[in-house]
Amino acid sequence: MTSAEDRKISGHTMRGLAEVQDDLGDGVDSAIAQVQFAGSQMEKTHGLICAVTNDAVKSAEAERSTAGGNLKAVCTELAQKLRHGASAFDGTDRDEKDKLDRQMPPR
Repeated sequence: MTSAEDRKISGHTMRGLAEVQDDLGDGVDSAIAQVQFAGSQMEKTHGLICAVTNDAVKSAEAERSTAGGNLKAVCTELAQKLRHGASAFDGTDRDEKDKLDRQMPPR
């Protein structure tokens, strides 16, 4: 985007950004699912000899899942705020257009 494009905002643009946040949230879910149960699988394949490592992997997996859930929540919240902002933006734009139309009637 050029600097002029950065300044052009619309409800449509904001809704597009909300969709990006939705997609990012879905990507987080997918990333979490890709490594889910890695610790349990490692325990099955490596046995008790790697118990300390297995526990570390399970702990890391739990932390990753928590962090992913938090990130998904942030994406969802931002998408909701963008949609709300887009509606407010469109409403304000429409109201101000109506005011201008009343001030400058067509000839």
